[in-house]
Amino acid sequence: MKIEEIQHITDVVGHWGKWQSNIFFFYLTTSVYSAFHNLGLALMAPKVDFWCATDLQKNMTDHCYADIKKTIPCTKWVYAESFLTKTIISEWDLVCDRAWLVSITQSLYMCGMTISALLCGHFSDKYGRLPVLWTAVVTEIVAGLSCAFSISIYQYMISRFVLAIGAYGRYLTGFMLVIETTGPEYRATMGIVCRFGWALGCFILPGIVWLFDNWRHAQLAFTLPEILWILWLCRIPESPRWQLAKGNSEKAQEELRRAAELNKRRLTGIEDKLEELRDRFEKENESCSDRKANLFDLWKTPNLRKNTIILCLTWFTTGYVYYGLSLNIGDLGGNLLTNFAIAGLLEFPSFGISLYALKKSGRRSVQFCIMFAAGIGSFIAIPFYFLPFGTTAINITLGMIVKFCISISYYTIYIYSAEVYPTLVRQVGVGCNSGFSRIGSVLAPFVKELSHYTHITVSFATFGVISTGSALLVLLLPETRGKEIPDTLLEAEKISRKS
Repeated sequence: MKIEEIQHITDVVGHWGKWQSNIFFFYLTTSVYSAFHNLGLALMAPKVDFWCATDLQKNMTDHCYADIKKTIPCTKWVYAESFLTKTIISEWDLVCDRAWLVSITQSLYMCGMTISALLCGHFSDKYGRLPVLWTAVVTEIVAGLSCAFSISIYQYMISRFVLAIGAYGRYLTGFMLVIETTGPEYRATMGIVCRFGWALGCFILPGIVWLFDNWRHAQLAFTLPEILWILWLCRIPESPRWQLAKGNSEKAQEELRRAAELNKRRLTGIEDKLEELRDRFEKENESCSDRKANLFDLWKTPNLRKNTIILCLTWFTTGYVYYGLSLNIGDLGGNLLTNFAIAGLLEFPSFGISLYALKKSGRRSVQFCIMFAAGIGSFIAIPFYFLPFGTTAINITLGMIVKFCISISYYTIYIYSAEVYPTLVRQVGVGCNSGFSRIGSVLAPFVKELSHYTHITVSFATFGVISTGSALLVLLLPETRGKEIPDTLLEAEKISRKS
């Protein structure tokens, strides 16, 4: 390759090798635990039958009541047998007027993810990917242990909130490292395959919860193995692309030399290549060298502003529908653990189809088709809840189809968003989009209450309206397939104008 053809750091160190695989497998492994933390509460606080406990030792004939019509409040409950001998609900009696605390607990977790998306996006663009990754992992471990040893529902709520900040900060920052160290032709593949960890976590989660008879033991199973990540983190590098974009060329060149050696690339002429790469970044960043990346940068140019609005709405829809179904999948009928296992199993073909579709077609058309299919599937499910031949099997099948479609969207939207934003604001941009996904996720736990006080078809109608609406808006986004991801705001604006 000629010196003047150097465009990406992988043109110097190679598109795939030991250097990239170390980062990739770290992200892949840790993603499994993201599924545990995100969805675990739905299994540790399952819906169970309960009734008021009566004191059989008390002789009611020995007591006189002035008001024979007075209602005596229940102070103790008996719970039906479940796959867990002790759940969060039975531990803290989260029933009747305290039942809403379960949804609040999950909603607070999603709030933590929202804050994490914004804070980690900002700080990782400002201070680097690696410092934020370290902070997130340590926070995740400490908060996870606090959850397991909580003495009240309120401590558990706060611990889950902090856990979300750490877990999602680790997840999002790790994803950016994978994208920024992978060559253009591997971006879609790595972005989708990285989600294999999440799919695996969704699938084995019911088995882990079933294996332990106590929710505290299950929580420890989610947390203790994470301590080993600290050893692995010592071998994770900072993003050279971020270092070059920030003008820290010396450290970037040092890491790129090490990467080239690990990937067994010829070091002949590498100094000239590194110099060309550094000059390219310096020239392209001259116009924005005096600015620090922040949320306001997403609104600087017309097309970037339009793209940000559309992506935020699409992420909101994806988060609301995905978690609205995942967290309340028991409402479809049937066995909760079985439903979870089936939904987790469907995650595998969803990322396989995502990978195939992104290779064969454009990002925009794929995103449109899957969002539109999710919307239509939601509308089709509605009449089966009223028809005389509607069965639990049909309801579960249609619900799984909608979740399958929206799962594909969760895979493709990460890739699409990362390719739309330039390097200097990519983490902030994807973090902002993800924040809107978390807003949808914050509302998702209350799909249970919406279905309870109205009808489950109202929830499906909501899914249908926002999914089809987002699908139509996606058509206004630029196509990024086969194009070099932009590094500056000017490059991002040019790509949008050409699409």
